[in-house]
Amino acid sequence: MNNFGRSLAGLATCAALLSGGTAMAAPPPQTSLNTCQDTVRTEGKKFVQNTIAAVAGCLKAVAVDVIKKNVAISLATEETCVTQFRKIWDTRGLGKSVTEKLRAKVYAKCLPGNPNVTHNTNDITGDPGGSAPQPIKTRNIDTWCEHFGGDGSIDSFDEWENCMAGSVGSFNCEAAAAIFTQFPRAAEWLATLTTPGNMDSVLPPADDPGRTLDAVTGANLFKILIDPDGDGIPNPTCGGEGVACTQACCYVENVAVGPGGDVTCFEYTGPVAQVNAFKAMCAGPSFFGTMTRTALGAPCAAAPSPVFGLPCNVPPALVIIPPDATCP
Repeated sequence: MNNFGRSLAGLATCAALLSGGTAMAAPPPQTSLNTCQDTVRTEGKKFVQNTIAAVAGCLKAVAVDVIKKNVAISLATEETCVTQFRKIWDTRGLGKSVTEKLRAKVYAKCLPGNPNVTHNTNDITGDPGGSAPQPIKTRNIDTWCEHFGGDGSIDSFDEWENCMAGSVGSFNCEAAAAIFTQFPRAAEWLATLTTPGNMDSVLPPADDPGRTLDAVTGANLFKILIDPDGDGIPNPTCGGEGVACTQACCYVENVAVGPGGDVTCFEYTGPVAQVNAFKAMCAGPSFFGTMTRTALGAPCAAAPSPVFGLPCNVPPALVIIPPDATCP
């Protein structure tokens, strides 16, 4: 048989296999689910690396201006930063941002209903009704994902993906932690870059009018990851400041009463920055010259009131302020 004949025979065999369903058989649920798990691993790693590289590309240029040359951030550096942060935030919907690239890959391999995805949502969450022998079991991170914008229950692949790669997701937080370790002045520099008259002054090309605005938005989002309370100091608590919470007590004592006293204690639990703000308000001027306020960074029961030395651990003397953030 000549080569042409062999080619025809090969094509016929291929067509027979395809028509019989042999060559295109869908993988079993357990294989599909493992492919999803591995895709999340590999694409998550790329996402973090690419995000770090983009932000570092901007801040490296800033460092040359500020540290090496001892000059203000230049227009050339601002243009570099627009290019770099456009990789993080891009509203054109062309699939070019780091988030869009990750989502395209993981959705293709994880989202039930997509071609060759034979596992179901319960295989991902670990709820009853899965089709694979063993689940990924995202239920294990239900509560933890609240710190990254979750509602406390991962009921779909979308919610798991948002915990990973949402604007305040865990992957972005991992990248932010690396950046502010490499660039201790990152919060300061990003605040400068996003101040009107800096990055926003870079003229976008006529065929891409949203380029600069997208980049400034991306820089602002990353700045918030590094410095969620806006005090100019990097906060290493990932997932916003809602991950690590602490307590403080505000003792209010009526010194006009004299020995025996009149004490009310307000106890607050919340993110570090909010607790610090609570203590700062508590440490303000006395009320009417007789109501003395004292803030301590501990639960109210941990120490007696400073003036009268009275304990403050039961209502009505103890007032518990409901926390406005989820703490582990």
